Amino acid sequence: MKSIAVVIVTHNSDQVLSHCLTALEQQSRQPDQVVIIDSGSRDIEYLKRADRSTIKCKVLLESNIGFSAGCNIGWSFSRDYDFVLFLNPDAFLTSDFLEHALQYMEEGANKKVGMLTGTLLGYDIELDRPTGLVDSTGVMHTWYGQSIDRDQRKPLSVLEKYRRPNAIPAICGAALLARKATLDESARNNILFDPGYFMYKEDIDLSWKAVRAGWTLIHHPGLTVYHCRGWKGRHAVSRKMRMLSARNDVKLFVRFRSPYLLYALVKYGLVWAFNL
Repeated sequence: MKSIAVVIVTHNSDQVLSHCLTALEQQSRQPDQVVIIDSGSRDIEYLKRADRSTIKCKVLLESNIGFSAGCNIGWSFSRDYDFVLFLNPDAFLTSDFLEHALQYMEEGANKKVGMLTGTLLGYDIELDRPTGLVDSTGVMHTWYGQSIDRDQRKPLSVLEKYRRPNAIPAICGAALLARKATLDESARNNILFDPGYFMYKEDIDLSWKAVRAGWTLIHHPGLTVYHCRGWKGRHAVSRKMRMLSARNDVKLFVRFRSPYLLYALVKYGLVWAFNL
């Protein structure tokens, strides 16, 4: 049987981590290891939930190092596993996710599928129930270069068009399952996620590195994850975070020599000059 580890990076995630771990405990095929890296939470008391879990959890406490660096630490403890699932603490797997994901990845025809995700559905943690809207079916870019989660905020009826697994250019880092070989080939100098991103666009960077290495990325409509995405509109995002996102766009498109670089430069200039 192939082995699988789950890597979760937390930061003040007390409202959601319990839901995330409960969903992992209820998997029909439970993970062999869960690595939780806390990135500078104000109060770490909620992490004791991992000690009471029925699954094997390793908890590591760090300063506020960011999502990318946290994932790298988690990966360093998971490199011997056949598969690694990078999972946000506010993402809750349905009970058959791991079982069916591994079945798909182990099929002979899918050996070149390097990374896999499912359909992410919105979840309102305040009301503790699904929103009834789609959150993501993969990360795409508009014709001018804006990164978007495909089908985000659309009604569930839009999912009827996905009859079978389909190739996508990038995967949302909230629930990203990858082969060991894919991660090994995508790493540079034993670093998987570029820590220079801190957060934002690191999942696209990793996805594109995997594609460049010859792997296929797949959205599987038969796999479901509920995601409590914290995005509440640009008005709720600080200028510092908007600058970080804009800078990361420039870095991403320069690295991959993308024609979207012009969009990124304009975006960066507008945020810097006008706080847009």
